[in-house]
Amino acid sequence: FSVALNPFWSSEVWLLGEKPGPPSGGKGSVIFMNHRSSADPWFSAWALTRHCWEGKFVYKSSLKKVPLFGWLFILAGDLAVERGDKTKIVAMLDQARDELNAGYNVVVFPEGTRSPSGIMQDFKPGFFGICAELGCPAIPAVMVGTERAWPLSGMKMACAHVRVAIGDAIYASAPDAAAELSKQVEERMLDMAHELLEASDGAVPSSEADDPYLTG
Repeated sequence: FSVALNPFWSSEVWLLGEKPGPPSGGKGSVIFMNHRSSADPWFSAWALTRHCWEGKFVYKSSLKKVPLFGWLFILAGDLAVERGDKTKIVAMLDQARDELNAGYNVVVFPEGTRSPSGIMQDFKPGFFGICAELGCPAIPAVMVGTERAWPLSGMKMACAHVRVAIGDAIYASAPDAAAELSKQVEERMLDMAHELLEASDGAVPSSEADDPYLTG
């Protein structure tokens, strides 16, 4: 609710596709989000909450030490990534499988870290492999504008309007088709970024039209 209570931030959520968002019933979905700012968890959580969707966030374990922010991750039962500790990473992935099999959604930033340039970075394969293995839905989602809400270079926040787009579920064609699924999700995320900007009153602000996420 930090997005709703912050007078300097505003947001809008676009549902793009025939049946966007996590399907109800059955296994949970993995929701894939781009990552450009420290504000991304706030805006992605708010976008999901507005449509009554919940998800366990995958986050780096060092955030546990951040007052309030880190405590919320722990209380919510989110999934911590212990970088450099293969045993704990395997345990986290096993826990994610359990959550998905139990019907809970998992929210992932597949780039693994914030993009310093705004250009989409290569996706880490782990959760695409899990989607393919379990046959669970992969939900593409994209945010534009969070890099202005909380720039990568420091702790200073700023005024920003953020657009979030959430698309239809995508399924792997086979248990070993993780790479294909990753490419499909990446392509759909880029398409949605164009769609939500072009749909905003028919005009794209010049600052966003030149966005490196869109132009590469």
